[in-house]
Formats: sequence, C-alpha cells, structure tokens
Amino acid sequence: MGCCCGKSEEEKMMIDEQNLTRQFLDPAHDAEVDGGLRDDSMMSQAQCDPRIETLTGKGGLPKLRLTHSSGSTCEVYLFGATVTSYCTPQGKEILFVSERSQFNGKKAIRGGVPIVFPQFGQPDKAMPSHGFARIAHWSVDTKQSAIQPDRSVQVVLTLRDSPETYKMWPHEFELEYRISLTGRSLQTALTVLNDKLDAWSFECLLHTYFKVD
Repeated sequence: MGCCCGKSEEEKMMIDEQNLTRQFLDPAHDAEVDGGLRDDSMMSQAQCDPRIETLTGKGGLPKLRLTHSSGSTCEVYLFGATVTSYCTPQGKEILFVSERSQFNGKKAIRGGVPIVFPQFGQPDKAMPSHGFARIAHWSVDTKQSAIQPDRSVQVVLTLRDSPETYKMWPHEFELEYRISLTGRSLQTALTVLNDKLDAWSFECLLHTYFKVD
C-alpha cells in the first residue's frame, strides 16, 4: 500500500521497476555491446532500425510496437496500458497471454503485464477487481516517447482522473507508465502522482505473467 500527498517533485513515487530478460537470454549470446549482442552472426540477422509503431491490435484496439536495433520487440495496448508481448533478439516470447482474452475494450486483458491500481483484489466492492487502471484507455506522452541517447526505445503512457474514475475512487491523480526496451531487457516503471494537498492511500503492482515452456 502507498500513500501520496503534496505537490513537490520529490513526492513522486516510483512504484515498481522490472527487468524481465537477463535470465531468459541464450547464454551463448550473453555479451552486450551498445545495447546489442556481441555475436556477429546474431547481429547480422537481427540488426534493424529502432522504431515505435502505432498499430491496430486484436479487437480493433490500438497498440504500440517497440523494436530495438538488436531485434528485440515489445507490444503494449493502450487499453489498460497492458504489455502483451516481449520477445528477445532471438525471437523468444517471454510473456503469457491467455487465449481467452477478449480484447473487447471492456474486460481486462488476461496476461502480459496488467497494471493493478488503486486496489488489489476487491476490498471496495464498488470498484472493479484490481482497480480500474487495467480497463482504462491510456494516452501516449509523445514528448517522452522516443529513441533514447543510449539507443533504448522508450514509450511513456499516462492516465489521469476523470469523471468515470471519480465515481469509483474520489481522488485526483496521474499515473505515468514508462516502458523501456533494450537488446537485453524490458524495463517497466509506474509512477503515481498527487499534486494536491489531500493525502490518499492506494495499492498497486505490475502483475506479470511469464510464459513457461
């Protein structure tokens, strides 16, 4: 559980950061140079232009695809800001998404990396289970979403309070979700902001589903 109050920059709260890759990489290609892999044959096959693409995903829902120069990729739906795919440069999928996911813009996507906020479970029966962040439509911060100087590919998604969220949880807030892709890792970080004087409590987590062979 967390608590947020005040207006200063210092009161931004970094909730979670995950590195999802290192243990999944092929040990034969475990050396890295400038965000890529040292193995020349692997680089010749996977080398590509880093980019961020806006695509139409399942159910007609918009999604972003991040591609790193090493060949690693990540896909995230704006619905729920749910990361649904992360593939290493070798093409190995790390995340699990259930075939029963409906992708209808109403029910949460089952799998990937759903965001739980502002409650875990359903202690407040007036609010959906695990909160509303995973069933909300997020926005892209175009100023912060770009190829970074270190060659990582970054997107930042945001969610603010609205009349709909206020009905379920009467607080003003902003969520900033940073997704960064390199040749070795996918890093995610969720920041919860409260620029008002009123303090409030919340629960949140990044509920990752790993694919197991």
